[in-house]
Formats: sequence, C-alpha cells, structure tokens
Amino acid sequence: ESSSTKVDNPPVRLSNFRHYVAAQGKAEKPRHADALISLTSELEQTYSTCSREFHFSRQWAPRRVLTKPDQEVYNDSYDNANHDYICRVNDVITGPDGETYEIEERLGCGT
Repeated sequence: ESSSTKVDNPPVRLSNFRHYVAAQGKAEKPRHADALISLTSELEQTYSTCSREFHFSRQWAPRRVLTKPDQEVYNDSYDNANHDYICRVNDVITGPDGETYEIEERLGCGT
C-alpha cells in the first residue's frame, strides 16, 4: 500500500505581484524582463507568496567576503595572513565608544 502526501499550497496568482515601475517614474513600454524584475526585486515576498512554509532570516543568508585574501589565519580565524579583519557583508562591529556599525559594502583602500 502506498500513501501520497498532498501539498496544500494556494495557487499563485499574478495579481499577487506588483508591476515594476522604473525609478524615474516614466511610463515605459513593457519589456520582456519586467516580469523577472517584478518577481526578484522583492524576492522574499515572492517566495512567501508562493509557499507558506518559506521563512527568511538574514542569519541563514551567505555573506559575501569583502577582505582579500580571505583565508582565516590569525585571531581565532577573524584575521587573514596580513592580520586584517576579514569583513563580510552585514557584519556588525562595535567601536570603543560602544557605537555599533553594520558593514554594507567595501569603501576602498588607502595608498
């Protein structure tokens, strides 16, 4: 005897998704990529609409490494071979004054 499990997900309706509007607010002729942009510009909402079981948390998302080289060598694997802190997107660091800062992107390096 075999048993089957029915997945009870509501049908996905295109009316659940908002139409992508260009940043300038100009009325543009629809392009073939508009549907893709509409679905991916708010990816978390898209997945949540498609599946009730989907739940997103930043802690599960892979974080892009901003420091090169990025091999963990020193300081309990926080520093690379140059003794530089290995920065990752969304790392939160605390300054000596207690202020916290979230790393969003690499700014560059000095000369």
